[in-house]
Amino acid sequence: MAGAIAGGGLLLGDAGSAAAQILGSPALAGSPRRGGTVKVGTIAPVSAVDPVTMYDAGSIAIAQQSAEYLVYVNANGSLRPVLATSWSSDKTARSWTFKLRPNVKFHDGTTLSSADVVATFDRLVDPKSQSSALTDFQGILAPGGIHAVDASTVRFDLESPFADFPYLVSSTNYNTLVLPKAYKGNFQAQPVGTGPFIQQSFTHNQGATFRRNPNYWDSGKPYLDEVNFTFYQDQQAQLLGLQGGSVDTVVTISSSEIPTLEGTSGLRVRNVNGSATYTLWMRVDRKPFTDRRARQAVAWAIDRQGLIATALNGKAVPGNDHFFGPTMPFRPNNLPQRVQNLSRAKALLQAAGVHGETVTLTTENTPPAPDYATLVKNDLAKIGLNVKLNIMSQSAFYGSGKNQPWLEVPFGIVDWAARAIPAQYLNPVLESNGVWNSPHYKNPELDTLIRRYNATLGHAQRQSLTNQIAHITFNDVPVIVAYWDGGQRPMSTKLQGLQASASSFMDLSSAWLT
Repeated sequence: MAGAIAGGGLLLGDAGSAAAQILGSPALAGSPRRGGTVKVGTIAPVSAVDPVTMYDAGSIAIAQQSAEYLVYVNANGSLRPVLATSWSSDKTARSWTFKLRPNVKFHDGTTLSSADVVATFDRLVDPKSQSSALTDFQGILAPGGIHAVDASTVRFDLESPFADFPYLVSSTNYNTLVLPKAYKGNFQAQPVGTGPFIQQSFTHNQGATFRRNPNYWDSGKPYLDEVNFTFYQDQQAQLLGLQGGSVDTVVTISSSEIPTLEGTSGLRVRNVNGSATYTLWMRVDRKPFTDRRARQAVAWAIDRQGLIATALNGKAVPGNDHFFGPTMPFRPNNLPQRVQNLSRAKALLQAAGVHGETVTLTTENTPPAPDYATLVKNDLAKIGLNVKLNIMSQSAFYGSGKNQPWLEVPFGIVDWAARAIPAQYLNPVLESNGVWNSPHYKNPELDTLIRRYNATLGHAQRQSLTNQIAHITFNDVPVIVAYWDGGQRPMSTKLQGLQASASSFMDLSSAWLT
């Protein structure tokens, strides 16, 4: 998406038409019809549905029916105004001003104002709130940095310049749903937002029901009368519900399940590019990965196309060991695409003095991680590096407190949901003090480049910084990004106007039934 930054602000553009082209124009199959009920399946929320603390797909999808963001990220990575109609920054990208949409009503009849937005973001950046958005805002937005200029204008004064700030208050930062100033944390029982649907019921481990918001700000929408969610306990039960017609679509699905659905009568699958991935990291402070050549050997040994064809059913695109995904504003143009080169990998491993060692590769028992790990094991055996697999339950792999294997083991594979901007990977994963720095990588030069990238508004300068950052990560290889996955959304052929989403966003405001 060249041209994302202009005049200190982000272009609004005709993002909807571009997204429709990517998705095969599902929203253009005839004129929308009013009425009807859509049935949605999702894995049951694992915790209370609270926009401040939620982190799982089920909770997020439920909350997104009732509440909305200032900005929405389209399927192609562009930005679309929602509760904010426009935004701009000062020359330094340190102060951002957002104009709010007029005459927007919360479900309780009160009018959205800047006070609600200020309270929402004060809550999210307060360390005491246990907000799941704290990581994205770390070092960027702090308590006291959000101001009501007037009733319809909000200014964010940042701790450090950040040219992509609108993405941090968008749907890609899913906790930033705007809530009333008086919110007290009881969203699951009494959700009050500005969204297209109003919650009627929520039953733990069973489901939730919603009815159309008759006072929705987007005149004429939503088209549906009702939305009913069914909660499933596992992916297999959800898959059977979709195949049997119990639900019309699902919030998330694994790529490995898509072949089972393709060709099923009454169903179709929409695909969209995206910036989700499972990364393979190597701790740079543990042998044999203290030597950069050993890490490079692993990168050259992996069969990326084979991984995509087998574990991902051909639904992904190759990665090149940097964090500038295919839907992000800038992409490096100075690197050759890595493909499997076993002779080069063997030579690098030999030069690093590594031969016959055994390393343990740890990951979670969630597709496609086990298949990815097996492929890595087989590929590295071909260059003389032995791999033992340690496949853990998801809860044990991520752990909690001081016991979080995914941040400590020397060699591992971890799941990353789609991100809209590289900073959402670079800052937590590769900065020296990054909170999710699994490779324990420290590079002051890279730290400086990341800060400069985040603070830079100009196109040419950002492209140059993109190239410099990607060159370092490509050569140092603390993390291997072997592929970029998009989003797959299976749905009934009678369901129209619903996009696929790389971030699993379930936007039913434009959905309708034939």
